[in-house]
Amino acid sequence: MAVNGLASAELREGIAHFFNTAKKYERINRHNEAVVAYTKAIDLNPDYSHAYNNRGLAYAKLGEYEKAIRFYDKCIELDGACAEAYNNRGNVYFKMGEYKSAIVDYTKAIDLDTDYITAYRNRGFAYFKIAKLERAIEDYDIVIKAEPSNAKNYYRRGNVFLEFKNYLKSFSDFNKFIELEPDNAEVYYKRGNALEGLNKYLKAIDDYDMAVKLNPHYVEAYYRRGKAFRKLKNNLKAIEDYYKAIKLEPGFADVYHDVADINYQLGNFQEAFNAIDKAIILNPDKDNYYELKACIFHKSGDCLNAIKCYEKALEINRNNSIYYYHKALTECKLGNIKEAVEDCSRAINIDLDKYLYYLLRGNLYFCQQFYQKAL
Repeated sequence: MAVNGLASAELREGIAHFFNTAKKYERINRHNEAVVAYTKAIDLNPDYSHAYNNRGLAYAKLGEYEKAIRFYDKCIELDGACAEAYNNRGNVYFKMGEYKSAIVDYTKAIDLDTDYITAYRNRGFAYFKIAKLERAIEDYDIVIKAEPSNAKNYYRRGNVFLEFKNYLKSFSDFNKFIELEPDNAEVYYKRGNALEGLNKYLKAIDDYDMAVKLNPHYVEAYYRRGKAFRKLKNNLKAIEDYYKAIKLEPGFADVYHDVADINYQLGNFQEAFNAIDKAIILNPDKDNYYELKACIFHKSGDCLNAIKCYEKALEINRNNSIYYYHKALTECKLGNIKEAVEDCSRAINIDLDKYLYYLLRGNLYFCQQFYQKAL
């Protein structure tokens, strides 16, 4: 990326002036002015690959991704060995959600410079985004070996392990982050998630306590602490946390769903209906909300409305066998044996390995005196 073929010292001085001016603008986030200055440097030397790379960076910071890619392309055309340009173009593809293209560019950057730790880190995150978790772990292992004191690297790898449901390794990485940086609410929250995965609910609650201490507006931490309290059958504490979450974020539909579920389990049907109706108003496209409302209707003795809710849940998600099974049980209660058999058969077609479905259908055939089918 050196400036070549310039006989005039004055011309070289002019190029350096515009290039350095552009970098000063970048440092104070005046990216439009930086673009102008880089352009002037390029006008003086159209083969100045570094200026194309930096102009791409400025456009990327302005959110003008297509222009950024165009200038990274030009830099690579002039200097095919520029690992930085490949990495930077990969970052733009990443921001555009084109993770596979990003991975191709990060890989090229690494091929050109096997010690380019930033490219490994970026590629690891891109692999995570497309659920290639083992590849993400491989890249983060390299990053952590090179930068063992960088807490963020442990956080990133911990998130991959968490997605993998490898809760022990996830816990270990979040623990290492906290050793290095002990005042990060999000990492306590994530470690709490890992502890829940390990069924260590009291310790998870301790971490959620720390998360909300560091960030009293951490909605998700209140919600997850509430769920942990539920696992410990402390419904009073759970509801208390759920309402804290609702106060901070009134549109958090899943919290209302969980409040409804607690009240359903306790037999407080009116409170359960109030909460699940609120959840459905906030998000009418969640099949499990209608399924819970169906359960509440069923348990409160209103089987007709329960069936309507199961049908609504199945409109949204026809591949959930348990909905058909529960609907079959409700049809049984109404004496609709034929409909119940049909629902059982649909459940079995989706999930061939659930013996309860066969048992119910067998009993229904027996009731209809279809003894051969029952067997």
